[in-house]
Amino acid sequence: MKKLLAILLSTVLLMAACVPLTALSVTAKTISGTTGDCTWTWTDGHLTISGEGKMANYSLAKTAPWIGNVTSVTIEEGVTSVGAYAFYNCEDLVSATIPDSVTSIGERAFAWCTSLTAVTIPNRVTTIDKWAFGGCNALTAVIIPDSVTTIGISAFYDCYSLTAVTLSDSITAIGNGTFGQCDALTSVNIPDGVTSIGSYAFGECNSLTTVTLPASVTAIGAEAFKLCLSLTDVYYAGDETQKAAIVIDEKLHTLSVGGTAEVDPLVIHPNCTAELTYASSDEAVATVDGSGTITAVAPGTTIITAYTYGCNAKMI
Repeated sequence: MKKLLAILLSTVLLMAACVPLTALSVTAKTISGTTGDCTWTWTDGHLTISGEGKMANYSLAKTAPWIGNVTSVTIEEGVTSVGAYAFYNCEDLVSATIPDSVTSIGERAFAWCTSLTAVTIPNRVTTIDKWAFGGCNALTAVIIPDSVTTIGISAFYDCYSLTAVTLSDSITAIGNGTFGQCDALTSVNIPDGVTSIGSYAFGECNSLTTVTLPASVTAIGAEAFKLCLSLTDVYYAGDETQKAAIVIDEKLHTLSVGGTAEVDPLVIHPNCTAELTYASSDEAVATVDGSGTITAVAPGTTIITAYTYGCNAKMI
């Protein structure tokens, strides 16, 4: 009996040893389809977009067919756009290759790709749409080439690992929230030709210490540098007359007669120790005291302005 059992065990072991290795291999899964003027092929997490022309635009209601299953992307030469929501919320996406043929990056194209550490924007791109890279919180640096003329609102919002950014010399505006909550950003040089900086454009950039403004800036939006707690040096290239002409967007307060509100000096960084001076453009409507408390006097509209000198704001 023992001998028979031994023979049976030997037979089982021999049979197991003779299983062909090919029977244990896994065949790569490949699926494909079309996107706009182009085609796409997905193989085990790698996505390739090829063809001539634009990718399709997607949305929250109509997502791209590969969403959530992409670790790397190669967009081949000939493709001219990265579609809206193309890689939205692809949290495992680590790398993306964009060819020189691409001229536009659509709305939320890479938004919330939280593993994307680097991206090269080709020098033929002219438009980066709103929220294009919003929430890419592993992205550490970005160079926006001079071909780019338009950057949409919140395009790099909440990229909290972004330490360095080079802006295109061709832009004329930095939109609302463009670099809001980029916590690691330490300095920014606004290029000549920029005329406006939008609301909250650099809001809550907690590591931002230095900002250089060109003389071309004529308007700064509400809360453009709100809660930039480390901001100590603001360099301005214009003269005193140009500086005085810069329009700071007002925060609107609606008060009943006798009501009060506090002035929020929006673009004055919180570490400023210089004394602030407040003024009302029409004291018959509202007054403001030395501490910045507004008191409504009568129906109407007035502008409350906060002035300061110092705070390491320097002329260059």
